Amino acid sequence: MSLSDSVQQLLETFMENWSLKILLSPFLATFFYMVGHVDELFLYLATLFLLDLIFGLTRAFLNHDITSKKGKYGAGKALLYLSLVVVANLADKVFLACPVGQYLVELETFGVEISIQIRAFVISYLCVTEMISILEHLKALGAPVPKTIVRRLRVYKEFHDEGIKK
Repeated sequence: MSLSDSVQQLLETFMENWSLKILLSPFLATFFYMVGHVDELFLYLATLFLLDLIFGLTRAFLNHDITSKKGKYGAGKALLYLSLVVVANLADKVFLACPVGQYLVELETFGVEISIQIRAFVISYLCVTEMISILEHLKALGAPVPKTIVRRLRVYKEFHDEGIKK
């Protein structure tokens, strides 16, 4: 049985099994409410995280350095990333729910309205962090990675680190 047949069979089982739908629906609804909408930015982060995982595992395998400690670190990193996205999404919701928060989120400068989305900022920051990690893995695996790209991403990350520290 091929993978696509297995996935199709699993989906058919899920569609036919009402008790499973009733059981999973509240959890999925809560998850998506907490994380926010699954937009391009969120999918970019998920893709970059998976690429970092794949290249990190490849690098560890080739260096004979696969350990359960590194696996736990990767799982913890995924949980922390998800937690950051949840907190940022909830911060957006809180700021938009109160009048003072709306003032902080939507600033008008020089006649131009600027909307600050904390969730988008946090996901962008995490994406840059993942890009740097992927490029470091590729470099360690022997791929020709231009130093200017890594340097530029680090400058971007440091700029946002300074904004976070203030």
